[in-house]
Amino acid sequence: EEVEKSLHLQPVGFDFQRWKQAVKAKASGLATDYPVGLYAKVRCSDDMGWNKRSSGKQRNSRSGHCLALGCESGNPLALASMVNWCRHCDQPKYKGPEGSKIRPPPHTCYKNCKSNDSSGGMESAGLLQMMHHVWDNYFLYFFEIVTDDDSTMKARCRWSNDDYEKHHGCRPMVEGKGKDAGKMVERTEKGKLRYPIPEPKFLADPAHRKKTFRDHLYKLKNRHDPETAGHLTKEGKKKRMSLLGTTLGFTDIDILRLTRNFAYMSRQLKDIPKNKWEEAGRAVVEHHFDNHEFCGDFCVRKKELAQNIDDPLKTYRSPTDDKRLYELLQETLEHFISVSRLEEIGHGFHTNGNESFNNTMSYFAPKNRTFSGSCSLKLRTLFAVCIKILGFASFFTSLFIKLGMTVPNGTRHCFKTVGDAKFRHLEHSRCTE
Repeated sequence: EEVEKSLHLQPVGFDFQRWKQAVKAKASGLATDYPVGLYAKVRCSDDMGWNKRSSGKQRNSRSGHCLALGCESGNPLALASMVNWCRHCDQPKYKGPEGSKIRPPPHTCYKNCKSNDSSGGMESAGLLQMMHHVWDNYFLYFFEIVTDDDSTMKARCRWSNDDYEKHHGCRPMVEGKGKDAGKMVERTEKGKLRYPIPEPKFLADPAHRKKTFRDHLYKLKNRHDPETAGHLTKEGKKKRMSLLGTTLGFTDIDILRLTRNFAYMSRQLKDIPKNKWEEAGRAVVEHHFDNHEFCGDFCVRKKELAQNIDDPLKTYRSPTDDKRLYELLQETLEHFISVSRLEEIGHGFHTNGNESFNNTMSYFAPKNRTFSGSCSLKLRTLFAVCIKILGFASFFTSLFIKLGMTVPNGTRHCFKTVGDAKFRHLEHSRCTE
């Protein structure tokens, strides 16, 4: 379904029926000679879900799951369950020096990552696994991936430097940092994508980019104010520098409003011409200072002023009274509203479907328990995927029938009630008003 809805993206000469027959033949185990140049390409969204409750930035979850969703259809394209711990292989290590001598009993090991791999490394490994899987089995590849701003994922989901040279005829060069600033140096060797799978273009999820912008605002708020350096106390002792948030009166409410402005701005980009994106980006700060020249349809204040309605309960910052704060916010925003950065979020796609799946997954695999030591996690993940594809009522009704069980009227009513509630929630989320 995803390929059928993405026919306008396919290469010249692509035949949907031929591709479909090739995939069926591959699934049946028949030898298939399908040209690489006619592989289908799709746009997907990806976001990792962890099976352990977060605690700061420890990233010590023993398992996680990646789900690639088609941006056109919203259906799952590939799944990867990443595990770096097995209760048979790794449990003896916690029994002291004698534990290393214990040999694990014969068992099916579901660990597919190294024990010392962090959760961040498992995310890029899961995406690579899915990219290789769809290339080998379904003759397609992800040409664009909507995900969060993860530099590790972008670094690993590309060709090695040798494969890059084989394809382009030159080594990959990037602008140096630190002592090599201003020079072009060879790219660090981190790519693990198998050649000739095309390298994907990474797009940013607007919701994740909004969080990144919010983090920068908090860093600005908690930065020391250099203008307060050298101040002395009454006793003549040197004072500690004040925070910018204290000096400028920059509060959490300001950050909340600016973050909301950024979310509204990024959502409207897909409906306006690209040559006006930078102007639209300026509305994030200008709206906060009661200048609505660059605001879009989201701005209620702009409509009220056009009708000479002035609500005294609405307060805004002043670009003259808060001139220094205004300049600092403009400087912070500059990094986020360049054309290249706005192109990453102006596509109109998101990872909300992946977040919804992660919520479903947490229902079947609660985060206060560990299921990765056996096949339990895999089965629970497949349950969540089936519900994502078929729906709650259809999946459990089919499961009862396959097990030879009769669905009682009370249970059938429960399935229908839950399914209808989910459908109403979905329809409500699609309403524009």
